Amino acid sequence: MSNKKRYSKHFKKEISQKEIVQYLINTNLELKATYECYQGLINSLKNKDFNKFKSIVLHSNTKMKQALKLYNDNLKYIENSFKYDINNGIIEGTNNLIKCLKRIAFGYKKYDHFIARIFLIKGIIKE
Repeated sequence: MSNKKRYSKHFKKEISQKEIVQYLINTNLELKATYECYQGLINSLKNKDFNKFKSIVLHSNTKMKQALKLYNDNLKYIENSFKYDINNGIIEGTNNLIKCLKRIAFGYKKYDHFIARIFLIKGIIKE
């Protein structure tokens, strides 16, 4: 959030984004609890603190119940993501690339040309 103040026609004064968020969460206790829960989840992810993450998921009393239930149902997988730096992002990116190529390269007559195009784009082979 920015601390840079800009004029807001709704508040009829110069106000920063941070001040707007503070004003809004202070007007509603439910919104404040949800915001603090969300910020706690983000901070625990940044700091790789699984115990804090688990505590928030299990003990939070906010409107985020459906999202927190999803987290609770998958806690063992989330714990693994905290422990290990391995992910499948590269594979997912390659799958997305292939799907995009299939859409734009619909007219390839030979399968080998299509595979060669994938390898060229990924840098696996040179021209």
